[in-house]
Amino acid sequence: MKKHLKKMILITSLALVLTACQADQENLSSTEENTETEIQSEEKINVGEEFEKLVSNEGEIEEIKDFVDSNIKNADKEIADKMVHYLIDKQNENLIEESKYFYNEDSRKIYDEVMKVYENMKEEFGENYVFAGENKYLLVDNMENEEISSHIKEIFDKGYGLITAEATFYPIIDYKIMKQNYGASVGDMTAEYFNIMANEIDEPTLVEEYLAVEVSKLKDRTFKYEEFLKKYPDSVFIDEIKMRYMECIWKLVNPNIFDGTLDQKFQVIDELKEVYKNILSDDSHPVTVEAVKGITEFIESKNGPLGSQDNMNAIFEVSDKLRKETENKIDELYLGE
Repeated sequence: MKKHLKKMILITSLALVLTACQADQENLSSTEENTETEIQSEEKINVGEEFEKLVSNEGEIEEIKDFVDSNIKNADKEIADKMVHYLIDKQNENLIEESKYFYNEDSRKIYDEVMKVYENMKEEFGENYVFAGENKYLLVDNMENEEISSHIKEIFDKGYGLITAEATFYPIIDYKIMKQNYGASVGDMTAEYFNIMANEIDEPTLVEEYLAVEVSKLKDRTFKYEEFLKKYPDSVFIDEIKMRYMECIWKLVNPNIFDGTLDQKFQVIDELKEVYKNILSDDSHPVTVEAVKGITEFIESKNGPLGSQDNMNAIFEVSDKLRKETENKIDELYLGE
């Protein structure tokens, strides 16, 4: 009996000791977690304060971008958005100045140097003559002319990429690298904007005002832009997205020979007819649907060619009317204007 009693006392004592140890461990873990949370909160506050100082000092683009690169992961989403929006504003302001490098007496030499690398590494860069994302640095790394290489690298380091048009290259904001480096740290609206703009770099809707994306992709692209306008009417990027939405609408309501959306008989091609059909079967995007309904009714009323080489007045007048009505409807329905 005494042996059993001693055994019970020993077990009880051990249980009390273990329970006390566990409680101490839980208290320690809780303290560590609280300390870590406090440190993270303090870091976020510090990032916000340092960013405000940077803004008040009107730093150069390189300084702003370095700050965003170094601190965005320590910022909350609200501050991260402010940082990125400020950087984009500064990059937009500086675009014309950066473009001047490609429009001078050496512009042909610069173009040839870029094209030489592109032709040798087309597989890495793709078919669109675009240098953006991580791969853009392959361009400067493989240039023979060190002066040109150095200058373009400086442009890349400011957060720009390069794109071609009219036999020259010019800088664009590199949303592909932004999406990769900042996408996980910013709010939903900014992340969606990155997705849209990165996609525009890979597959632009227009090139020199002509339809560049496949006709079959017009529906999804137009819908995506309308969704953004509806969901984020107060976005700082609303004007940009509205402009791109209206570009898509114009290509939908203005089929023409130059975009390849009319055939040689001036009739709508089958691919565009299929896009119209798919849009009209989905009433979740009312502004786009209304515009497409308008152009398809006109096409049906003509029951044949929509014009000729010498006369496209009728289709243009209808298209322009639908464009204006669509823009007004976007303002009234989504933007409260």
